[in-house]
Amino acid sequence: MKKGIASLFALSLMLTGCKSNTQMALTFNVETGDSINVQLDTTENAYKLKADGSHFIVEENDDKVVEGIFLTTDMYSQYEKAIEQTGKILESDGYILYEFDGQAGTERNILLMVPDSDTGVIMASLKDEAKVRDVYGKLTFTNEK
Repeated sequence: MKKGIASLFALSLMLTGCKSNTQMALTFNVETGDSINVQLDTTENAYKLKADGSHFIVEENDDKVVEGIFLTTDMYSQYEKAIEQTGKILESDGYILYEFDGQAGTERNILLMVPDSDTGVIMASLKDEAKVRDVYGKLTFTNEK
């Protein structure tokens, strides 16, 4: 009996120690000529990554959390200037997390350049800052060109 319990305990430890990571990915051929891969870590959350034409959407339980579009370097610069004038920067560390009051409510947005590319990304959300940070922390952007 003790041997059987010990075996079950050892088996449960092995199974709980084996954790699988799941992810969703989409690749977009954008107007800059880059091929941008957007990857979302879906381990331990209900997030889903979807394409809507040339933009991507992260949903949670069919509720839109973040919507993102791709930018040229000129468009990126224009957004950066506009943020300085009208937005409240919450963080600027390789990306810009900012908020501003829009027609639909307070938006929390992220602006970034995809590494090794000529492509920027702007992601918009009406969700709270913690939710936006959580989603952003699960996204990875790479240039597959």
